[in-house]
Amino acid sequence: MPGRSWMFEAVVRGLTSSYGHLGWKVANDSMFGDIAWLPRLTGDERTEAEDLAIATLQAGDPRAALTLGEAGCTRAIPALLNMATSASTAPNVRLFAVRGLIQLDQGAGRAAAIEILRDSTIFRGDRREAIRVLAAHPDSDAETALEEAAADADPYVRTRAAWALEEIRGPKG
Repeated sequence: MPGRSWMFEAVVRGLTSSYGHLGWKVANDSMFGDIAWLPRLTGDERTEAEDLAIATLQAGDPRAALTLGEAGCTRAIPALLNMATSASTAPNVRLFAVRGLIQLDQGAGRAAAIEILRDSTIFRGDRREAIRVLAAHPDSDAETALEEAAADADPYVRTRAAWALEEIRGPKG
């Protein structure tokens, strides 16, 4: 796009390219590296890049979720909230949205993370990631959910929740 900054070009490339020719790790690093420039854009370039990132989210692609949060793009809250709370969206994708949302609306982000944590049908790795989010952004509701998870049937979830509570409250003793 003539007249656009290289940062804008990188963000657009990150949001629209498949990187399929690169291998999974290199593709992920390249894509997220490109999108990471969004918070540094200004003016019309920033608005256009945010609009593209929000449209990407609404299409079900979580690539820009965290970056929109880091950029402070409050216009993305509805799209992030929809993705984070949609039961038809894969839990790992929902967690991308939670990570972005919690930077813009901590209460909504925590509520979505608690919902994921409490769903025992969700893979333990995703539930443990929800625990990490709650440990990093605690409040009384998060602590209650972590207390419940500390009694979970899954020992991996149970252990991580206990560690998170200790991290929040400090060691016993």
